Amino acid sequence: MDARALAFGGVELCRAVVDGQDALPELLALVAQQVGTDAVTLSSVDLADGSSNVLTHGAAPLDVSEGAAWRRLLGTHPYATHLATANRPRRRLTEVVDVRELRRSEVFQVCLEPRGLTYQAALVVERAGSRMTLLSMWRTDDDFSDDDVDAVGLLATALGASLRARESLRSLEAIAGTGRGPVGLTRRQTQVVELVSAGMTNDQVARRLGLSSRTVRKHLALLFDRTGARSRTELAVLWRDAARVGGVRTFR
Repeated sequence: MDARALAFGGVELCRAVVDGQDALPELLALVAQQVGTDAVTLSSVDLADGSSNVLTHGAAPLDVSEGAAWRRLLGTHPYATHLATANRPRRRLTEVVDVRELRRSEVFQVCLEPRGLTYQAALVVERAGSRMTLLSMWRTDDDFSDDDVDAVGLLATALGASLRARESLRSLEAIAGTGRGPVGLTRRQTQVVELVSAGMTNDQVARRLGLSSRTVRKHLALLFDRTGARSRTELAVLWRDAARVGGVRTFR
């Protein structure tokens, strides 16, 4: 595992989450690549009724029948029960249940074996009331090392903080009336296009706004798609020439 690459990519992606970008699929892909997994999931589970939302990487999304099976059998999974009830849950399945015992269980035979998944490491992203969000890594044959769970545990903690920060900022923006920019641009996209129009490079924009150059490039790609501009110069011209409607600048 390349812990430095995981941390470097994790910093950029957590910043993107705070900024409102859909960076979660990339984050799961980063974990899979740097740790080496057969699948990675981000699951938000309501412990009261068993309902869940699951984002997957390296495996197909759960179909209707699989979802129903998980709701029926989740309470019989010893590791799931441990995660739901422990104050400081263990991070590896093998710290809670013997794999040989797990293989004999219905939940393994119905839900896990068909997907070839045996070993799990589950890191808590956040927990609020009856809902718990977990970042889980899965393998068929080999367990996860201490280094694996330590590094991804830090990432899970940072992701939880990023998700909470994003929601807090959205609440503040709603009160301030600054959540969206002109004609559907986000506040950050508006800042980027204004600085690009002023002649700044990507690196200069990144330093000014406290972003990574990669995030600035993603914002520019979205702006090009939104406006039809084919270059930074054309984007700047479109922005400077944009009509003003009710005192608000808007692309034609």
